[in-house]
Amino acid sequence: MTDNPQVSVIMCNYNCAAYLPEALKTALAQRDVTVEVIVVDDRSTDESCRIVEEIVARDPRVRLIVTPHNMGPAGARNLGIEAARGAWLAVQDSDDLVHPDRLARLIAAAEADGADIVADDLLIFQDDRRGPAVRLMTSGLGETPRRIALVEYIDSNRLYSSQPSLGYLKPVFRASLFAGHRFRYNESMRIAEDFDLVLRMLASGCAFLLTPDLTYFYRKRSTSISHRLSPKTVSDMLDADRVFRRDFPALPAEAAAALDRRVRSIRNALAYEDMIASLKGRKPAAFVRSVLKHPGAATLLSLPVKARLSRLFASLRPRHADAVPEDGRNLAFVSRQRIVGPTNGSSIYALSIIKALSEAGFRCHYIVPSGLMFGSIPVLKLGPEMSVFDTITVHGGMRRGNWLVSVDWRIWLRALARIADVGLLKLKLIRTPLVGQAPYSIAAPLTRDDAVFVATHGQGKADVAFFDYAFLTPTRPYLLRPDAPSMVLMHDLFSSRQSQFQAIGFSDSVATLDLASEVRLLGGADRVVAIQAAEGQIIADSLGKERVLVAPMAVTTAERAWPGDSGRVLFVGSGTAPNVDAIQWFLAEVWPKVRARVPHAVLDVVGNVGNSVSGQGEDVKIHGLVDDLGAIYRQADVVISPLRVGSGLKIKLVEALSYGKAIVASTVTCQGVEELVAGSVVIEDDAARQAEAIIGLLESREARAMLAERALATASRQFGVQACYGPLVRFAASRPGI
Repeated sequence: MTDNPQVSVIMCNYNCAAYLPEALKTALAQRDVTVEVIVVDDRSTDESCRIVEEIVARDPRVRLIVTPHNMGPAGARNLGIEAARGAWLAVQDSDDLVHPDRLARLIAAAEADGADIVADDLLIFQDDRRGPAVRLMTSGLGETPRRIALVEYIDSNRLYSSQPSLGYLKPVFRASLFAGHRFRYNESMRIAEDFDLVLRMLASGCAFLLTPDLTYFYRKRSTSISHRLSPKTVSDMLDADRVFRRDFPALPAEAAAALDRRVRSIRNALAYEDMIASLKGRKPAAFVRSVLKHPGAATLLSLPVKARLSRLFASLRPRHADAVPEDGRNLAFVSRQRIVGPTNGSSIYALSIIKALSEAGFRCHYIVPSGLMFGSIPVLKLGPEMSVFDTITVHGGMRRGNWLVSVDWRIWLRALARIADVGLLKLKLIRTPLVGQAPYSIAAPLTRDDAVFVATHGQGKADVAFFDYAFLTPTRPYLLRPDAPSMVLMHDLFSSRQSQFQAIGFSDSVATLDLASEVRLLGGADRVVAIQAAEGQIIADSLGKERVLVAPMAVTTAERAWPGDSGRVLFVGSGTAPNVDAIQWFLAEVWPKVRARVPHAVLDVVGNVGNSVSGQGEDVKIHGLVDDLGAIYRQADVVISPLRVGSGLKIKLVEALSYGKAIVASTVTCQGVEELVAGSVVIEDDAARQAEAIIGLLESREARAMLAERALATASRQFGVQACYGPLVRFAASRPGI
């Protein structure tokens, strides 16, 4: 039990056994605050109490209170308030979910602002997961933190208004507001009791802060009483209005006028319900009487027509989500990488793991929450390797067969500007490009629109959640599956990169991140998938050994080793900064020494890294991207990987091993797998010794053949699918409970 929690979460429940475990899991998972959760069961007739009692036995932060009789949400919450010990009080419905940072963010914002009440935006999702997720604040109201005044609050709560109703918000309150019974919920109300409470607080001078955070996830159910009006509930609201005016007789004229508008909206809403009932009951006379008596309510008759038109147009638009079987075998792979095939090391690694998961029986769904993935290329072709994904959805893009097309005009404009840049540079009309590089999508901050996209397109697809890079774990809460096992693909240790690059006077090409921040991001998933043991150990030291799965990239090995007889040396790499630095250093420091002793030697540079090589002679061949990489590997005598900076497992090292090649690599290239590749790779960092190793292999086929055989054996033994991905696949098949 937490004696002095910062926050008391009051969770009232009536027959929500199906949702309670998930709701409690998210309430208890709050970070950077201490919480207690008070479940007030309002005489449920299902298994609710048994479920809570089991959780109470495991977690002393949870308490159960059972009402003496069915009291409704207001009465149940008042019992929770009486029992609360926190400095702040938060209300969470027992079928809703919350973001793990919600309470810490809201309380920090309220304390900085001096507010008594603080609330955030709602992410509204359908219980049946058939409709798109939406934000409550769609009118620009919640774009920046701001105070909500009394009149604005009243006007936002007119029934059938086109504006978002602030009464639906789930505020967090200073507990001191409830001291001495200063404020309590109106127990006579079964609907709009939240509005009545906050209304009284604002009329008493309390400060209400609304933040743009999207951290409360509101489950919309067809059976919820919040969505149904009846003569009784309407009468209760009108009674509450009369009591409020009696208790606050000196209201400002603007507030009184706003209340009058709200009362008219309530009466019109009740009359509208009567009109609809008359039409359904085929009582034209009663319908006419209602229209004549309440002409304002007659304008609401357009609502069913608008709803029908809205459904019609929605049916004509692309589906918000692909229908998938609900058998617990769906895996959501959330990534901002531009994965269209095996075009670079990180894509090759990700696709390799997804293939293993697919072969293990998972349906894998590629979800890209940001259109920044397109960069400056608005049309992308999907390679055949992308068939490992059952569905592919990209925010700001549409799929047509094997093509992904951006629907964001800014991406197309950037592409046209880049084309213009190339022309102007060739004509020497400009010296440097006018258009900078596209934003680094992998580390882009998660926007609210991105979050809504994940919530919409992740529906039904997240029995297992898999995040590509640490930067994507903030999307986890928006998959709305707190019970799902989750993993994050680490790729490399970002926090180590900056110091490495600074040591050689080079700037990193990607985002910088300190270790504490990286650990926190990685800790957002249940398991961290590290590509090599050394970096995995660094994370294990912070998160615990059990949280880390080491999964080097698995490969399919060639049938035999290929020692080569062509006098060719091969470097394969993408255009990332480590590869650019490596090839430029090699050409300046190592290659002249090799050529001096082996004049017929030729260096093949394959991949986008070739764009950084210029002014070379016939001894250096720039190939760019090639269709048949295997043919290039097979003809090479020696494969080099002289990296001086970088982290993670160097994919091209494993790839060269799998082809059975003689390899000369640096210590950085072999980092984390030194023991695994010992004896099968020549490791040299000094330029002269590296040159001597390459020369020796070029001059001795016997030496090449021996090293190539060892490389192939190492690849087969250490980098098979089961050895690399077995633990990962087994975890994905697990179902940890609350």
